[in-house]
Amino acid sequence: MKKIAMMVTKSEFGGGQEYIRILMSQIANAQFMLVTGDRGYLTEFAGSMNIRVHVCDSLVHPISPRKDLAALTDVYALLRRERPDLVHANSSKAGVIGRAAATLAGIPAVFTAHGWAFTEGVSRRQAQIATVVEKMVAPLAKKIICVSDYDRSLALRKGVGDAAQMVTVHNGIPDIAPPVAPVLNAVPRIVMVARFAAPKDYETLLRAAALFQPQDLRVECVGDGPDLVASRSLAKELGVEDRVIFHGARSDVAALLSDADIFVLLSRWEGLPISILEAMRAGLPVIASRVGGVPEAVEDGVTGILLERNDAGALADALRSLISDPPRRRAMGIHARQRFLAHFSAERMVQQTQQIYAQCTADIHIAPEPHGVGPQVLPQRRK
Repeated sequence: MKKIAMMVTKSEFGGGQEYIRILMSQIANAQFMLVTGDRGYLTEFAGSMNIRVHVCDSLVHPISPRKDLAALTDVYALLRRERPDLVHANSSKAGVIGRAAATLAGIPAVFTAHGWAFTEGVSRRQAQIATVVEKMVAPLAKKIICVSDYDRSLALRKGVGDAAQMVTVHNGIPDIAPPVAPVLNAVPRIVMVARFAAPKDYETLLRAAALFQPQDLRVECVGDGPDLVASRSLAKELGVEDRVIFHGARSDVAALLSDADIFVLLSRWEGLPISILEAMRAGLPVIASRVGGVPEAVEDGVTGILLERNDAGALADALRSLISDPPRRRAMGIHARQRFLAHFSAERMVQQTQQIYAQCTADIHIAPEPHGVGPQVLPQRRK
């Protein structure tokens, strides 16, 4: 059984964290440990599975030479002590620190890019810095997993990694049976599930809601984050408090989606959002921004509607077209679920990831362990 050190910068709820949760819960022939910069959703899950957790306080998202060096030292020492067979790094900062520490420790590394920091939509300066950094650390990973073909092509165009190293594994999630009959609420329920932080764009959704009467629709915003207060203030300023509900973070997202009519996800940039897959699984039509890997999930005019960024008027038009045409809405939802089952199952994602793990650990030559320190068994309980 291979020992795998799974790394991510933040433990809060998000698409990358859900990806990690699925892998740790469904890959039964691996023994995981979790390395993260804080405690939250993911560490709580790991604890429930008896997965060892190592919190590295210096592993933070903002660039900080002092903390970054401390994080590298801490993670390197951890890898030397625990002797995992593979490091699987996720997110930009953990991706850099994890790959560097693994290389120093003589351990193979895999990196999953949940959307690149140099993608279209980010600031020019941020993109330039991210491109330079990713070019430097790309050779430190045996494989780089991209969650969309868009991200793979973008990286290769930027000179990050090489074609043999880059592999696309689309996100996947476990199936849950949708309602027997499609929901048709008297007042259509429009749901968006996303953190209130970049790159998500709740502002455009709120401005579109202002173009409707209160009896026309109910908009439900599910998530937490640093921009939540500002979004509440904007809703008040726009006078849409009577048609917009802020649920905050919820653990029953699947239940909320099962009672919704339309799913919306607006973003300035993306990898391949898991929330869209959750909506497709629930049999919902999806209105989403045409960014990143989103068009690889949402077929425009078939399973939903794709929009350009920052266009509240276009969003309002798309909502009206689906609200006024229930048969079209139902047909899109049926096609969305069929597409989910065919292309975005957790089983497919897990199988492809296991194959990558096997390739990367097929010929391991790890540096000798420090005197007196041996590998420790990390007990786990599988569902």
